[in-house]
Amino acid sequence: MLASRRRPGMVLVLKGNQPLELRIHRRHRAVLYTSDPAFLDAVLADERGWRPLPLEPRCPSSRRARIANRNRRRQA
Repeated sequence: MLASRRRPGMVLVLKGNQPLELRIHRRHRAVLYTSDPAFLDAVLADERGWRPLPLEPRCPSSRRARIANRNRRRQA
């Protein structure tokens, strides 16, 4: 997983053929990842707002977080 200070609303994820589970929370502007989905299920059991971020194996993916745009509009 790569992020850039120049483009804070963009995350680049390179997923191989090994297990990788991602969850995103737009309000917190955070992405969590692990190789075992049960770990995130246990840790986030009482938390609200976390959504799965599905990715295909061996397929680079960039995700533009819409939350960055929302925050800019609110500050303006």
